[in-house]
Amino acid sequence: MENSEASTPAKPHYLSTRENWEAGANSHGASVRDATASTLRYIADAEYPGQYEIVIEPRDLDQILLEDDYAHNPSSYTKPADPEDGDIWYDTDAKMFMEKKAASKKPSRIRLGIHPDIKILHKPTKKVYFIECKAQNDAGNAHERCAKYASPSVLKAIQRKFGSEHHPIGYVFSGELVNKKKYILELQMTYRFAESHLVLWPPTRPAVTMITWFKNVIRPILC
Repeated sequence: MENSEASTPAKPHYLSTRENWEAGANSHGASVRDATASTLRYIADAEYPGQYEIVIEPRDLDQILLEDDYAHNPSSYTKPADPEDGDIWYDTDAKMFMEKKAASKKPSRIRLGIHPDIKILHKPTKKVYFIECKAQNDAGNAHERCAKYASPSVLKAIQRKFGSEHHPIGYVFSGELVNKKKYILELQMTYRFAESHLVLWPPTRPAVTMITWFKNVIRPILC
């Protein structure tokens, strides 16, 4: 009897077809953040199954402003004997910053930090890489607001938090601004110190851009 398995053609790897790349890149419509995360998940799950966790709106850095100040002024974060409304302190047992609010009997965890769009965790090494995404047409200042993630102090604080030495964040820009010379020059100059971490993603969002970036930049620093 003829072997039915032998007569069945193997399915092509989905990354071998451009149509599937583009479907992944554009599956979330106008959101460049979701398109970036979706495309990176396609790559990671297909090529390196089980190795990566990709999170949208991670909370890892939502206390980093306090953490940075605490590193320089720890005595300012001693818990008061009788906390009052607005008091903030570092809870050494919970290892987090707490705040007392008049409307609540119990203190609560305070969020005072920065909020990048995406986190990539490489599970075997526990190393992390963050990504901030901005989409802009020929107006606005989204590209300028992203510059805080290029601050030497912010980058150092992230490295200190995770005990890492690699550049911890990437910058993805899309929309019409990546076709405008004035924005291209500004972005190139702002991020020249870390140019391999800058991605100018055309409005069509070709997934091959993300595939190349992941394989050539992100994966090597996390492995």
